[in-house]
Amino acid sequence: MDAKDLTWNARLRTHEVTVRLPGGGKYRLHISGSTTDDRALVLDQVRARAAWVEANIERVREGAGGHLLDLYNETWRDPGEDGEPEAPVLDLRGFADRLKLAVVTVYEEGTVTLYFDDDGMFCGHTIEVDISPEGEVEDGKIVG
Repeated sequence: MDAKDLTWNARLRTHEVTVRLPGGGKYRLHISGSTTDDRALVLDQVRARAAWVEANIERVREGAGGHLLDLYNETWRDPGEDGEPEAPVLDLRGFADRLKLAVVTVYEEGTVTLYFDDDGMFCGHTIEVDISPEGEVEDGKIVG
């Protein structure tokens, strides 16, 4: 990726770029609250955050599972009524494997929010995972 791939969203005050994952797939990366016009500096931030996402994506998915797995298994899992098969109970790995990264937003204070497609586990809702400035999973919730 290079500077020509960056776009500026004036309404949201974010620099945005599509990032391709090494194993396939892609997501949108937003650098929120950026006040610089220095595209090279923003691109350095984007590359650093994309590298962090790549290095930590499995830990973040599992962190989401730590917050939402019981809710899925106990409340949202399809019970298989009217002759339909029951959806399997998922373990942490099975839950994490179903999450597809869609958007990453990096905020000025260093927090990061990752948004995942739920693969139908929560009827198409988005899963939002909040990351502290220190890189720890703080929360995982259903939104949208």
